[in-house]
Parts: sequence; structure tokens; C-alpha cells
Amino acid sequence: MSKKTKRPEFNTPRAKSAYPKLLVPDTQFDKAGVLSVKLILTPQQVDEIRNNARPIIEEYIDEDIKNTPKGKTLNDKNAARKDGWKLSETPELDSESNETGNILVTFKQKARISFEGKDGKERVVDIHIPLFDSKGKPIPTHDDEGELLSNAPKIYGGSELKVRYQVIPAYIASSKAYYATLRPVAVQVITLVSGQSRNAEGYGFTAEEETSNTTPFNNEESQDEQPESGDEDAAAY
Repeated sequence: MSKKTKRPEFNTPRAKSAYPKLLVPDTQFDKAGVLSVKLILTPQQVDEIRNNARPIIEEYIDEDIKNTPKGKTLNDKNAARKDGWKLSETPELDSESNETGNILVTFKQKARISFEGKDGKERVVDIHIPLFDSKGKPIPTHDDEGELLSNAPKIYGGSELKVRYQVIPAYIASSKAYYATLRPVAVQVITLVSGQSRNAEGYGFTAEEETSNTTPFNNEESQDEQPESGDEDAAAY
């Protein structure tokens, strides 16, 4: 693909997210930081992403193999083409580690890129993924200096998102495989789940039947909550 050609962009369907790191980069494995999010998608929705990616990565593979000299690396790449290219995806598991039938697909982008300018000096650019609310209105996340705003939304897993993405093909020598990386260009926040807005289900609680010896929380006569006279100091601990 020519460097001058604008990469095509695609939209995902609305989907619940997992492990969103869209504002604060993850630096555990990359010092430059990585912005990422996983979407919980159905197999049919993943097939649509594969259909979008297929012509892009297949063109890349053909050109890459064509320009690789004969030798072990070329043999590895031919084997990788035969095995088929891959997306960054894993099965979704429930609380008992059983597969749900859905798939977690990763979208990621380096949080900082460096390049050489025309004057030969290194340039460093911090990447901020634009966020939009459910009405399409931009969500402010950073000030003019690039600092994260204190009132920027805290996006937790379970938030429903749509991701605008590009397909970035590459050969990963360590894995001896071709991958189609999905790079987020922008994100629309349809339903926001933050740390303060989780309900009982968000904490993993479900409705339970009360037993006969269950004490209601509104029972003012609960002796466990009423210290006897002289026990006020003990109750404070």
C-alpha cells in the first residue's frame, strides 16, 4: 500500500467494551504507552471486520513476499501466508471460565510516536484518540498543553462503544505470522460505565433469596448495630 494513499476507515457496531485504556496509556510492555480497548463481539460481527481487513492485508502479504529475498525469512513468510493471517482476538469467558460464544477483539494505538523531521531532528508526538458522546458531540479530554483534564470521563469495562478504525497489516517475525492490527481512529461513547455507576451486576452480584434468619438492613432493632451503654469506644473500632 502506497504511503501516500489514505488508509480506509471502518466503523464497528455498537458493543460492550472490556479493559478500556483510551485516555491513560498502558506502559507495562511499551514505554511509549499503548491506548487500547477490547470490544465484545459476536462471531458474525468479527466476520465483518475480517471482510474489511482481508483485501488490505492480502495485498500487503503479496507485496511483502514479492520484495523478500530468497532464504529462511521468505520460507517463513510463505508458511505464514499458508497458515492465514490473524486478528488480535480471544474467546470471551464467563466467571467460571466457560466460553460465552462471543469474541474479544483488540483495538490499539501507540500513545507516543517519534519520527525524524525534515531538519533531521527527532520529533515526538503524543496521540490522543478523539472521543464523541452518543449524540456525536466531541468530549473534551485534554487541555491545550496535552494534559488530561480532571473532568475527562473515566471509561470502565461495560461501557458501550463504537470504534472507528484502520487496518494496519504487518509480519511479526517473533510469531512467524501475519497480523491485521486494528488501530482506533476515534471512539463514540454510547453508554458510559464509570467506577461510580456500576450496579450490583457490575460488581458480580445477582439476586438471592432471603433465608429465614436474614436480618433486613432497615431493621432498627438489630442488636449487632446497637452498642450497649458504655461500649461506644469499642464500637468505634
